[in-house]
Amino acid sequence: MNVAVLYVGSSLLAPLRNAEREINRAYQLDLRIAAHNFGAALDADAWDEVDNDLATADVVFVIHVMDGENAARLLGSLEKYKTRHAAVIVINCMPELMRRTRMGKLDVRQLSGAFAHNGETGKSKSKRALRLFGTAGSWVGRQARAHSTTSAKNGAVSAKGAKNGNPAKHGHGQYLKLVDRLPGILRFVPGVGAMRDVKNYLNIFCYFLQPTPANIQAMILCALKEYVPNARLAQAEIKIPAPEHMPSVAIYHPDAPQLFESFAEYQDWYLTKIPNSKFQIPDFEDQGPKTKDQGPKTKEQGPNTKDRGQNTKEQGPKTKEQGPNTKDRGQNTKDQGAKNKDQSPKTKDRGPNFNDQGPKSKDQRPKPSDQVLNPDSTIGLLLMRPQVVSKTTKHYDALIRAIEAEGLSVIPALSTLMDNREAVGKFFIDRKSQVSSLKSQVTAEINDENSKTKVQRPKSTDLTTDNEQLTTDGSRVSQIVSLTGFSFVGGPAMNDSDAAAEFLSGLNRPYRSAVSLDMQTIDSWRASQTGLNPVQAGMQIAIPEIDGATEPFIYGGLPERGVEPVALDDRCRRYARRLKRWNRLQTAARHELNLALVLFCFPPNKGNIGTAADLDVFPSVWQTLQKLKDDGYDIELPDSADALREQVINGNAGRFASTANVAYRMSVAEYRRHCPYVTEIESEWGAAPGKINSFGGELLIQGIQLGKVFIGVQPTFGFEGDPMRLMMARSGAPHHGFMAFYTYLAKILNADAVVHVGTHGSMEFMPGKQVGLSGECWPDRLIDELPNVYLYSVNNPSEGTIAKRRSYAELVSYLTPPMENAGVYKELSGLKDIMLAYRQATDEIERERLFVVIEEQARALHLGSPA
Repeated sequence: MNVAVLYVGSSLLAPLRNAEREINRAYQLDLRIAAHNFGAALDADAWDEVDNDLATADVVFVIHVMDGENAARLLGSLEKYKTRHAAVIVINCMPELMRRTRMGKLDVRQLSGAFAHNGETGKSKSKRALRLFGTAGSWVGRQARAHSTTSAKNGAVSAKGAKNGNPAKHGHGQYLKLVDRLPGILRFVPGVGAMRDVKNYLNIFCYFLQPTPANIQAMILCALKEYVPNARLAQAEIKIPAPEHMPSVAIYHPDAPQLFESFAEYQDWYLTKIPNSKFQIPDFEDQGPKTKDQGPKTKEQGPNTKDRGQNTKEQGPKTKEQGPNTKDRGQNTKDQGAKNKDQSPKTKDRGPNFNDQGPKSKDQRPKPSDQVLNPDSTIGLLLMRPQVVSKTTKHYDALIRAIEAEGLSVIPALSTLMDNREAVGKFFIDRKSQVSSLKSQVTAEINDENSKTKVQRPKSTDLTTDNEQLTTDGSRVSQIVSLTGFSFVGGPAMNDSDAAAEFLSGLNRPYRSAVSLDMQTIDSWRASQTGLNPVQAGMQIAIPEIDGATEPFIYGGLPERGVEPVALDDRCRRYARRLKRWNRLQTAARHELNLALVLFCFPPNKGNIGTAADLDVFPSVWQTLQKLKDDGYDIELPDSADALREQVINGNAGRFASTANVAYRMSVAEYRRHCPYVTEIESEWGAAPGKINSFGGELLIQGIQLGKVFIGVQPTFGFEGDPMRLMMARSGAPHHGFMAFYTYLAKILNADAVVHVGTHGSMEFMPGKQVGLSGECWPDRLIDELPNVYLYSVNNPSEGTIAKRRSYAELVSYLTPPMENAGVYKELSGLKDIMLAYRQATDEIERERLFVVIEEQARALHLGSPA
């Protein structure tokens, strides 16, 4: 017996393989299940394989296949082999495919035709069967649309409504209740005629919605037992259990024995069952590409904050080499030397450092709650429910453990396909904390003797909406990372970005979306210059971006011929470290943070330093520095924007024949020690240090240090005569000076964040994949683990999107300057009128006379005249 399953995603393959094995073991049916992922367009060889499996299939399942080339070709194949198939079971697909559902006496295409032909007077059984089938068959799109309509009608719930406990109900919430009740309802559905087959369809639908290994096995057995005429099936005593029930939303952890349906249960387990040692930060080796230059791993390259932090042997004794004499080493490094003292690890301001907080004795051991599930250092993860229910979680498990290895806690929440707000509201928000905060603010207003106005709920907490959203005061997480690959509200069926923006704005936590390769294999992604295929890019990059998601980082996917997603371990570790770096920006004292502001210079000369589209760079940077200083950042602010420009452009530039002031000189040995990619760059640009941004055998880092803010000048592309040569090229590499600049920011300056100022630089256009970068792509290597904030012109969303996708940038938009037509004035206005008359004149004598007048007036206005 043969079953063909055509589906989109990665959660079904492993349960299907398990079902095939277990059914054959229990019933000796010689069953073969052929499964094909329709997430991406299939090539000719893949279609031949699909066609062969359809030609021999007894039962066909088609799941989640929507419009596209695959769907169109599948329609023809189903028609070609319809007499061969005992049953075709279609779930949540495009309407044309849904109408191909055939199960015994249930033929949806015939039912649709009969219903359309007979209208309201048609047979009641046909109408009722079709209605029941439609209820199950297209549930995603309809329920998402129903929720959107409900939200629009109800609008925001007032404070009074929320207080009385009458928030608007979600369409998806009502649907989930229906799913829970459906098996009980089906007991009362007649089991004869076409209704029997509708009942079978709904039973199969119930198994599919809870895709545990046992349920997928039961789903296959149900279809075989009911629709395949086979002697072995008839003789086998097949018992099909009722569907296993799994919670619609819950908290998952790979070390836990079960799912948790409340945060309190998870907290109790997490605080007592997770040993403190689990949160020790291990000395992971960097997982970047190994090269001859990398040599033995040294402490300064590891992610351990003690070594990678700011007071290392590399940096401490180097002060003799780096300064303080500006004649010898460029800019005076007094600030850099003092930096070592300021940047030594301080757990109070850096957030939880579990190496430093480890117990000295039993009496000194901190309470578990002081270390774990601290809202300031807890990452909220949104997981695909089918992946967890079907036990295909290797990629999730690796990412969870990588995050915990960085000293962060996690709340991994299962989310429904259609709406993440339920899981976020239930597990990431502490309602009691929000209520307490609200009471405190209201009490403070009542007690304010100077308040003469009516007491009102503070604006910052008046964010309760139809989805019971609460404020940031009650957040249990510092960041939210979606691993679902769908929109925050709407799932695979639609995107309600307005509802997502309202909810996420109220929560006021960074929202990110990491990518598992569900619609292409890891091997095809690695081999592709484009990176992600169009379906994967649209579903898992573009749609989450509409909701405001950032950091589209690839962390796992399906291996070639694999049956479930696996983790890319090095990418998981890198992503976890990036999350930790973002977390430090939230928790550290501002005076401890090191910032790097990067200016652009193209074409490369002094007159172009600080150029950006629609932005007056130096005044903007100066005002930004002033605001940062007012907010507590450690900044030595120049007297004016002109003084800032003078320091950057001139300074000691003449001594080094450089375009701008030299802030740091990096030896080739230091460059090789910190950069693992030198050999690759040398194959393109020759031996380090190269000819660009170098002097006397050293690499020059151009910019100035102002306290704990570095103002740097991004090196040139390297091919100024052909600036497009490296743009997302298939091969090539940035030159040594470019690589050294970003190496300096990440490994020597130890910047906590980099801010690229204005539209636009060249880092995000370096060679590599277009979207869905790997560790071999140069933008990924250059930005390393640095949080990247990019000031970008609001009128250039296309290239801004490139910056988001290829350099993991958080865009901060600025407006284009206001402009209007200035026109002409005085004598110029008269000259303009005469020129217009000259153009309109048809008489040659008149034209000659007007030409003489034009010459005279142009000469008088010093505009010159023909020789």
